[in-house]
Amino acid sequence: MKSIVIVAVLLVIGHNLSPSDAKVHVTVYYESLCPDSIRFISNHLYPTVQDPGLRDQIDVLFVPFGKSSSSPNGDTVEFECQHGPAECEGNRMQSCVLRQLPNNPDEQINFVACQMNFRAESSGRVCAASSHVNWRNVEECYDGRLGTKLQLEAEELTNAVLPKTNFVPTIVYNHVFDKTLHERSLREFRTVVCEMLKYEFSACH
Repeated sequence: MKSIVIVAVLLVIGHNLSPSDAKVHVTVYYESLCPDSIRFISNHLYPTVQDPGLRDQIDVLFVPFGKSSSSPNGDTVEFECQHGPAECEGNRMQSCVLRQLPNNPDEQINFVACQMNFRAESSGRVCAASSHVNWRNVEECYDGRLGTKLQLEAEELTNAVLPKTNFVPTIVYNHVFDKTLHERSLREFRTVVCEMLKYEFSACH
């Protein structure tokens, strides 16, 4: 009897949900200097999340690590990245900037879109400033143990998913990897998002 009541309550809740209650969570596993990552974020992700009809329905988690790896070296940790040391620096810097914007998803997206640009200033300072980030805090994070900790956390998250595609960027919806959705997203991100939202918003039509 108890289980029947619970099911009934859930059905009522589901029936009363409006389209504005629907959201899709997107995790983007990427690298700071990866051309494919730059193209996806610039040409697909950013334009979609900037659409006023969709922006409140998409939550984005950025994981800047990609095909990098870590190795202990005495009391420190060294990172090796697919596109060289500059990419390791970029990944670490982006982790530190995103750390400064924990409750500001709009500025996280604006920063990443600004920095993931073929013409972006490499240190990240200009894009961080445009998102109102305290650069001194970023430098302290980058130069200290926190920067290493954030990259190790990014590595752990990435290693749980990236072997399934061996491709950067990798796109995951609602915390569940689906290879077909990932591959489609690289070409038609907006369409996939609208499918996930069941086309309940006018921006999808």
